[in-house]
Amino acid sequence: MNTIHIAAASAVFLGLAACAGPTNSQVQLAQEQHSCAALGIDPGSQAFSQCVGNLDASMFEANNTAAR
Repeated sequence: MNTIHIAAASAVFLGLAACAGPTNSQVQLAQEQHSCAALGIDPGSQAFSQCVGNLDASMFEANNTAAR
């Protein structure tokens, strides 16, 4: 009987976890990628990776210095 309750509870928790939306960092990364693509930079290129990395670093700096 306890095994059935544990299995049912596990199924509920796994179902809720699957419904969870993207994290803030995932949303921010998608926005950074979109911004670099909107500039016309090829998503498979080294320049695209640098653009996303630079934008991420700039956003991190802006978010962390504004809180001080």
